Amino acid sequence: MQILENVKKSALEKANETQSDNIELTSILIVSNTGEAIDSISSGDSLNIRIKFKINKLINKPEIVIGTHTTDFVYLTASSTDTDDFPLDKLEEGEYCMNFEHKHYPLKPGTYGVRIAIFDQNRNGLYAAENLIFFSVNKTALESKEPPLKLLNIPSTFYIKKHTG
Repeated sequence: MQILENVKKSALEKANETQSDNIELTSILIVSNTGEAIDSISSGDSLNIRIKFKINKLINKPEIVIGTHTTDFVYLTASSTDTDDFPLDKLEEGEYCMNFEHKHYPLKPGTYGVRIAIFDQNRNGLYAAENLIFFSVNKTALESKEPPLKLLNIPSTFYIKKHTG
């Protein structure tokens, strides 16, 4: 487990980062539903991200945005505490652990990165980073039977009825 933790710490050191003295990101992990550190999920599974950070100065009405991107920086998802019914009143000085979940991550097999941005109440950027951690999406057992040319695995249903005159 220590090797995995060192790899994750190394990824933090190589992230494309813009930061202020207010925020320090100390750890980021992809975790299983039971909280174990992992580096891959199956297409359609939940994606759970655990982020630890330190606030050095009070931030009133912060907004935290967490998203995913491809290795060539096509932004795929972005979830905000402001728009996802989780507005924050303030973040006081101290250390925090935040868990974030996409209940269904429908992307095709590949490697994807995580990005984070934190804004103050005036939407001034206090922290932004891409490439914080990478994870793989693996094929499901049924996926080998499905058409290969797609980016998303979205459940669908066909209803076919013969037209009778």
